Amino acid sequence: MATIPIFDGTNYKIWSVKMKTMLLSMDLWDTVQNGYDDESNKEKQQKDAAALYHIQQGVSDQIFPRIKDATKAKQAWGILSKEPTRPHYGNVVYVTPIDLRQTGENHLIVATLVATVAFTAGFTMPGGYNGNDGPNQGMAILTREAAFKAFMVIDTIATSLSISAVLTHFYAAGSNNGDEVEKLVHRAAYLTIYAAMAMVLAFVTGTYAVLAHSSGLAISVCVIGCLPLLYFLNTRIMVLRGRYW
Repeated sequence: MATIPIFDGTNYKIWSVKMKTMLLSMDLWDTVQNGYDDESNKEKQQKDAAALYHIQQGVSDQIFPRIKDATKAKQAWGILSKEPTRPHYGNVVYVTPIDLRQTGENHLIVATLVATVAFTAGFTMPGGYNGNDGPNQGMAILTREAAFKAFMVIDTIATSLSISAVLTHFYAAGSNNGDEVEKLVHRAAYLTIYAAMAMVLAFVTGTYAVLAHSSGLAISVCVIGCLPLLYFLNTRIMVLRGRYW
């Protein structure tokens, strides 16, 4: 008996060629390609059922929910051929990893690192604390500076987003639904990206707060610090326009 190739969300073109060859060898490809309309023809029904069975057996448990409602081989094949990779965001197609959980674990490390850095920055105040005796003892020295206030708000956003990403990964780890895990992993990835962007902005505003007396140096640091954001936005625009290489 021929070994059925398994489609796990990647390398659809290779899988489809192997699957087509196998179905041709079993004289089942015609019903996949053309389908049938005569419901009274038992022979065609049996061939279609056999072809559908092999297609169902040729996909992983994560992919199977996409074709579980297909009642004919042509319908199932059409679903897979139209959506070989997923999910779709606008004009961008993201390839489904073979092991989403492993990808999620890698993302979790990044999200945890961002959360740790952002959390620590919130208590390691730019400019330090007031150590003099009096009502303001222990207060942040730069509390009244606009850049410091922006730093605190943005750093809090970075902390919240990164912790949300961590919690989303933990929720995904407890799910047995492949589609749900996929959505949660991608959602957490975006939360981590936005958290990292907020962390960069927090660094820029915090640095500006302590260098305000030297405007030239402060502006230079802010511009250089924002370069990763500009690179990310430029890359994102290129991807959306389909010109990314």
